[in-house]
Amino acid sequence: MKNSILLILLCTTVLSCIPSEPKNNYIIDIELIPNQNEQKISFDNKEAIKERLLKSAVDVTIEILTNTTARIELATNSTQNHITSLLTQNGNLEFYETISLNSISPAIEYLYESKLEKDTTLLKEFTEKFMLANPNSGSIGSSRTQDTATINRIFKNPLQENIPNTIFKWELPIPNIDRLNLYALKIDNHGNPAMRGNFIKDARQQFSHFGDPTVGIEMNDLGAKLWERLTERAAQDNFPIAIVVDGQIFSAPFARQAIKGGSTEISGHFTVESARLLAQVLSSSTIPQFKVQNISLKSTKE
Repeated sequence: MKNSILLILLCTTVLSCIPSEPKNNYIIDIELIPNQNEQKISFDNKEAIKERLLKSAVDVTIEILTNTTARIELATNSTQNHITSLLTQNGNLEFYETISLNSISPAIEYLYESKLEKDTTLLKEFTEKFMLANPNSGSIGSSRTQDTATINRIFKNPLQENIPNTIFKWELPIPNIDRLNLYALKIDNHGNPAMRGNFIKDARQQFSHFGDPTVGIEMNDLGAKLWERLTERAAQDNFPIAIVVDGQIFSAPFARQAIKGGSTEISGHFTVESARLLAQVLSSSTIPQFKVQNISLKSTKE
């Protein structure tokens, strides 16, 4: 009897060590989204795409069809949405200094006097749909998700045109809260943020002190030095640092002191799965911006 039990346990252990074959075999057609640099799908881009996908798939083959299109075949246990997300997030991480509401209030007052107060309908629409923030909150105001396009038209875009070295971005939605925060972000004369580039050494899904899923990142030596200087300025001048991935603000935390060593944490109302996805994107090379034209299941292995 004991020998039988031991045999069963041994078989179970051996079987558990045998990796299961991927169940899904996908064929994916992608197209490069044009940008001002007219970037083409080159061999380097092909290798970056393959590196990204190999974290979730095997047997990845990429065929370049034209200068702007390619076909990918792969085997994976991941969902179609996961694979699609890996291909549509280029993984560009940026850190911006934020500008306080007090600093741009003269421009807001000018907008009121020159435009809003002369158009009572526009003024009523603006005051109903945009709420100015507490000056110490870091953002400049908030709006319901459905009203952001209106605010962009009558408020955000005119401000951006009249305030030098400033852009405005909405923070990502917070689950179950139908309001988005708007931030004013500082850029240099060339449109660059405080930090941009391939300074990530590692990224991983982890949990905050409160048990919420987050993404922890480790920077290289250059990134660590830049991050220490940026967090030191943020602590001294009391402004939040906007953490932006692929053009979207994930969070805008305050720094209480200079952060040394190049470690930081990105929060953003993640689920465990979305945090894992972002960590996977950030820990691989950036890729061009693609759109998925078609994704189909080639076969299913039971």
